[in-house]
Amino acid sequence: MDLRLTLQPEMRLEVGQAVIHDGDLRILADGEAMVTPEGLSVRVDAHVPGTDVDTVLGYWPVSAVPRTRDWVARRVQGGTLTGVDVALRRAARGDWHHAVQFDFADAVVAPFSEGPPLTDGVGYFHLEDARMVVRVDAARYAAEGQPQGISLAGSDMVIADLRQRPATAAFDLRLQGGLVPLMHALNAPPLRVLRAGTMTPERIGTGQVTARVRIDTSLARREAGSDPLAGVTLAADGAVTGYRSDSLVPGRLLEADDLTLTIAENRLAIAGRAAFDGVPVTGAWSRAIGPGAAPGSRLEARARLSRPALADLGIGLPDWLMAGQGMADLDLVLGAAGTPPRLSLRSDLSGLAMAIPALGWRLAPDRTGDLRAEIRLGPEPEVTDLRLEAGGLTLQGGVRLAAGGRAGPAQRHAIPHRDMAGCAGGADRPIRGGTGDRGHGRHPGHAQRPSHLGRDGRRGRQRHRRRPGQRGAGSPASG
Repeated sequence: MDLRLTLQPEMRLEVGQAVIHDGDLRILADGEAMVTPEGLSVRVDAHVPGTDVDTVLGYWPVSAVPRTRDWVARRVQGGTLTGVDVALRRAARGDWHHAVQFDFADAVVAPFSEGPPLTDGVGYFHLEDARMVVRVDAARYAAEGQPQGISLAGSDMVIADLRQRPATAAFDLRLQGGLVPLMHALNAPPLRVLRAGTMTPERIGTGQVTARVRIDTSLARREAGSDPLAGVTLAADGAVTGYRSDSLVPGRLLEADDLTLTIAENRLAIAGRAAFDGVPVTGAWSRAIGPGAAPGSRLEARARLSRPALADLGIGLPDWLMAGQGMADLDLVLGAAGTPPRLSLRSDLSGLAMAIPALGWRLAPDRTGDLRAEIRLGPEPEVTDLRLEAGGLTLQGGVRLAAGGRAGPAQRHAIPHRDMAGCAGGADRPIRGGTGDRGHGRHPGHAQRPSHLGRDGRRGRQRHRRRPGQRGAGSPASG
């Protein structure tokens, strides 16, 4: 150790170099202390080429920066440290200031009071007075049962003021990995974003994710049983590639090349262009998360509507009913376990040619209308409510789908006809009851009055009004 003491003009103690050995630990230090009329000023610098966390804690006084020491003792579970630099400063009549920085490798850090730790961590730690920054150049975060985990390279954690009671930590996480491991990580303690309902990471689907997740949370110790997301702000945005799920909507395949993933305002959403059982759709699947989130989720999309597209969804329609293609808005509600998914469909019919030959009605592709359907999916799909208003025709009813998805008998509650000018055929009274004709008539654009309809629109033989005094066929003679 090199020391020099100077008494004039001010008292000054200088340490040119100090080398301390304790087993494998080697500490290099220098500094000075000076007494002036304004007060005491101090400068101390120390350097440790390499050590480990347990050794650092052994030399770290409990009373020195106690909250930071406590956080390191509880959260940093292992790792090696290199290039450890410690600085202590005090200007005359000023406050004490300190700084610590080091690189770490093979670190095991628990960022939250519960849940899985980060492993294989590589990065650096910087503490300056009350501000602490942890930068992660490489790390892996794996929920229980997910050995692959996800990469957190490029992430950091900032505690802006350790003097606050309690302090607040801001996590800026850069995530890369599989969609299933990511959702398991978000569903692990303390976040548990899917804890309400029966949705699982596997049901959401597979794919590769690149995302940025921002978490602001209090570091206060939570009571057992308290809401883990209380006081937590969570937001995320990212991209999903190679997405596939055959269980998000049971029995239906949902695929996409590129999607976006967002978490905002307590809602998780995956959106973009996809294929739903081969039908191109553009929309978003979303689910509420956080305290009080209702179970279930929904898929809202806009899709091309055509008879082949409906057939791909398991809804077979007669050839004569629809041709061409238009657009439709879809709203698919995925309820609690055991509840069949419910699909709402609405279209203005633009681009579609439609016809009901049995009624002598048709709609050209350049005309619009309003088609609404409520469909219960599952092993036994059913169109529970069907409403059509177009070309002067108003229809309401339901359709039970037979085996293979073909339309069975239509349960028509009412088919009133009004304002049929310009439509093929025509009728002037309601038709109630009965079942739909599924195999007769012509293709849209070629509809005509079928021969088995009478002039008044009723089934059976044509009726003729008799003139006064005329006898009907088969009636007895008068007189």
